[in-house]
Amino acid sequence: MTNNISGFRGEFLAIIAGALLWLSAALLPMGIDIAGLLTGYFLGLLAVLMHYLIIWFTRDLEHELFFMFYYLGVFLRFTAILILFTLLLVLVNIEQISFTLSFIISYIFHSVIEIVFLHKISVHRSC
Repeated sequence: MTNNISGFRGEFLAIIAGALLWLSAALLPMGIDIAGLLTGYFLGLLAVLMHYLIIWFTRDLEHELFFMFYYLGVFLRFTAILILFTLLLVLVNIEQISFTLSFIISYIFHSVIEIVFLHKISVHRSC
């Protein structure tokens, strides 16, 4: 159990390091709205971190309970991100194209990291 927790912390730290690397790379282009890029990036990061938490809290449940809570959590995460995304586009004065593209790229980037992490856990459990 200790290896799973330390592995989770290591993956979490890798995501934060990737976030900081992306943040520094996002600040390089001068003609692009940085607020839109960063807002979209962190919204994508928030979506994946919420999914991490769903997996973390449901990891030890039986199959029936796992599927029920997992799908409920995914639905709530999707709803929360959709509401935040819409509110940010409507209420905040940011460049919409850079925000949307940044969100999509960030979400895909962090989802790939998450899939690799979940695969790594499933391989360790099957051994």
